[in-house]
Amino acid sequence: ASQRERNAVGHFVEREVYGRIASDDATLERYYREHLDRWALPTRVRLTRLVLADRGGAARLALRLRDPAEAESLLTRGARGGADYVVLASEESDSSLFRSAMDAGAGSVLGPDSVRGGWAVARVNEILPGRPRTFDEARPMVDRAWYGEESERLMAALIDRLRADARVTINPRALALLTPPPRSP
Repeated sequence: ASQRERNAVGHFVEREVYGRIASDDATLERYYREHLDRWALPTRVRLTRLVLADRGGAARLALRLRDPAEAESLLTRGARGGADYVVLASEESDSSLFRSAMDAGAGSVLGPDSVRGGWAVARVNEILPGRPRTFDEARPMVDRAWYGEESERLMAALIDRLRADARVTINPRALALLTPPPRSP
């Protein structure tokens, strides 16, 4: 009986809430346009970042990274070996690294800096300006946000409707049995 009730409630909510969420392109594009700032890409920096065990090795690597051709060669060799040394950082993802890279500018080398596990060295490859995402780029995020907001709105409306339709009867005798008699002073 309990499982049947859970199934019935699940089907009811599916029909009354989730089944009523419009997810056509026109609805999603309208929602996207109404909240353009939510989908924007922030200013980011693209860096080549490596962590070495000792400071001396990191200092030698920093000298090599100052040469753009040498930095590109390191990236290529690393990629062939399955390593990815490219990092994207923004104010939100790593504010310290982002600010250091922005202050240094494209083409600059940061470090060696002491980090957990060794010494980090990074070359600022480029600064990517913030920009709005296109609808196609933002579509998965728009989908999730719209579905979440709309399902919450429809669920709240369903609960309000059910509360308004619910008949509540108070049994004064039963209530009196639950309520202790007043104490005399």
